[in-house]
Amino acid sequence: MFKSKHGEEIAEKLTKIANLLLLSLLWVIFSLPIVTLGAATSALYASVYHCLIGERTDLFKTFLRTFKHSFSQATVAWLFYVTIVGIFILNWFLIQQRLDASWLNQFSQVFLLILSIGLLPVLFLMLAYISRFRDPLKKIFLNCVMLLLLNFTKYLWLLVTLLVVGTFIWLIPISVVILPAYGSQLLEKKAEEIFIRYGAKVV
Repeated sequence: MFKSKHGEEIAEKLTKIANLLLLSLLWVIFSLPIVTLGAATSALYASVYHCLIGERTDLFKTFLRTFKHSFSQATVAWLFYVTIVGIFILNWFLIQQRLDASWLNQFSQVFLLILSIGLLPVLFLMLAYISRFRDPLKKIFLNCVMLLLLNFTKYLWLLVTLLVVGTFIWLIPISVVILPAYGSQLLEKKAEEIFIRYGAKVV
């Protein structure tokens, strides 16, 4: 029995949507402890790269395998970023309660806000790097900073995309069922362009 081309295209789209939903669900479940969000994001990136963009079909196994091998480095990177955001929130609380509203604290708050936002693409690229390559964490951080400085337009694109996806999830919580994987797919294209351009070696 012949299959129509239109029918195959619909089946492919439905399969892709199902995979996006599954990956987003896995990301949410594995991110629930909060401390594991970094490792879950690395696993999501690798799953998108290998299964949605690539030709692997073992989506669940790819996610679990990457989560396990990325856990230590991704968690350290994530907690470092969370610490900066936590200091910003604490500083904001002190200013709001007028416990410390000095000009130095006000300046620190602006600096921490810029740092928290500005480091988002660095954090994402680090988590993507960790999911695909092996290097000491210090080298990963320095490499990602340098790669983004050399690709400033891609840095801006990653930043805007991360902020838009994050804002949508914040304002429309139900969008978390598909946006994490879909957003990762968008971000993956730019991240891989950076990796390929500078000849990163796959492990």
